[in-house]
Amino acid sequence: MRNNQMPKVLIVDDEVAALSLLSDKITKINSNIAVRKVSDPTSAYEIILQWKPDILFLDVQMPKMNGFELLSQIPTEERNFSLVFCTAYSEYAINAFKEAAIDYLLKPVDEARLEIALNKAFKDKEQKWKSFLNGTAVSSEVVKIIVKHRGKHLILAVNNILYFTSEAHETIIIQEDGREYISDLSLNQLESMTHSNAFYRSHRGYLINLNKISSLDSKTNEIQFEKSTKKAFVSKRKKTELSNLLKQRTK
Repeated sequence: MRNNQMPKVLIVDDEVAALSLLSDKITKINSNIAVRKVSDPTSAYEIILQWKPDILFLDVQMPKMNGFELLSQIPTEERNFSLVFCTAYSEYAINAFKEAAIDYLLKPVDEARLEIALNKAFKDKEQKWKSFLNGTAVSSEVVKIIVKHRGKHLILAVNNILYFTSEAHETIIIQEDGREYISDLSLNQLESMTHSNAFYRSHRGYLINLNKISSLDSKTNEIQFEKSTKKAFVSKRKKTELSNLLKQRTK
């Protein structure tokens, strides 16, 4: 870590048993980590500002103040930690990634999964320092979304998605490797989340990744993608706008 100091990890969870269990697992993975535990989210606010943790493991549902409410109180300039949510509830994952979380762990936390999260957090922290030293801002774009698939929760990288489409009241995610997943989110919700990720609403039934487009057929209104046989469509009303967007991106 920076200045060769021992990395500092703060765990915020109202369940004392969960605090101890997660703390023990972290130190088992890496004993050269200073771990601090807080069961009261209102106290956590002051500790974050004073102790300045490198990594924050945060629960969602807590009395007095939930995890998102705690984050909302922390000034932007003080949010220099890498954020990992650790909760028993899967439904908050989208909001977690909106808060720039680098991972989302479900209780009970598997040790191997925890180690992956820690490695991500260390890399994320180093990148934030580099961005700070270079005078560049850390991106607030949504980079991952979570989907349910065969009884499991999968985390998908947004930049690997060709497009989202709506069929028979379902939102389908089409990845560049050809895999398809169903999302609980509507196209309107996904559009608002990915507006800064080069996604464009080409049609009421399609939200496309501009970075993956290889061609636009002005006669058939078909959109083709790089290294894929998948096709999307643009409405007549938006065809000119999309064409101009693609021309601007090639300049």
